[in-house]
Amino acid sequence: QNKYSQNALEISLEYMLQKHWGVQVGAAWSQSNVQQEYRYLNTIDNSYWDENQVITEVNNQVWWLGGWYTYPNTYDTTLTHELINVTDTVLVNKQINHRIQMIEIPVLITYNYGLNRFNIQLSTGVSFGAIINAKGNYFASEDPYVVPVSSSVFNSFQTSFLLRSELAYGLNDHWWISAQPQLKLNLNTVYPKEATVAPKSTYYGVSLGIIYKF
Repeated sequence: QNKYSQNALEISLEYMLQKHWGVQVGAAWSQSNVQQEYRYLNTIDNSYWDENQVITEVNNQVWWLGGWYTYPNTYDTTLTHELINVTDTVLVNKQINHRIQMIEIPVLITYNYGLNRFNIQLSTGVSFGAIINAKGNYFASEDPYVVPVSSSVFNSFQTSFLLRSELAYGLNDHWWISAQPQLKLNLNTVYPKEATVAPKSTYYGVSLGIIYKF
C-alpha cells in the first residue's frame, strides 16, 4: 500500500495573446512524499531444548563372611535432552518513507474570463521536471527488498500533465488573490523498474496565491 502527497512552491509569468487566451510559463519547486506499507506473514522458529532428569536409586549391599552387609543407598542421575520443534506465524507490518525534490518548468495555455472584480481562469499544459534531491527508502520487488533512494538511481527527468482552474479576486487594479484547484498526472516514472511504486501517480489539491498584474 502506497500513500502519496506533494508540496509545491511556484512562480509564473503569463502573457496574454488575445483578450481571453494566454500563455503561462513558470518555475516551481516540488517535493513528493511517499509512504509505503508492506504486510506479510512471517514464520518464526521458537524451537527449544527440553531437559529431562531420571533419578535411579542404587541398593548398596555386599556379601561378607556369610552375610549381606547393607550400606545407605545412593542415587544416580541421568540427564536427557530433547529438541521440541515449535513454529509460530505472525503478521509483520513494515512502513518506510522517502521524498523526492524536483525543479519543474510548467508551460500552460490559459483561458481567462473576467466578471467585475473576479477572474476565472482555465489552463492546461505540461511540466518538465528534474530531480535535485532524494532521501529515504523504498520497497523493491527483488532482493534487497529495502533500497535507499538517491538521485543517481532514478530517471533524471519527469514530464507531467497539468489541468488547472483558478478563481481570482482583485484587491485593486494590480494586486489579486487566488485559489487554484489543480490536477497533476505524471506521464513517466522516475523510479527504477524494481521499485514497487506506481509508475504513474496522480496528484490533486488546491493552491493559494498572490497575483500582480502589470
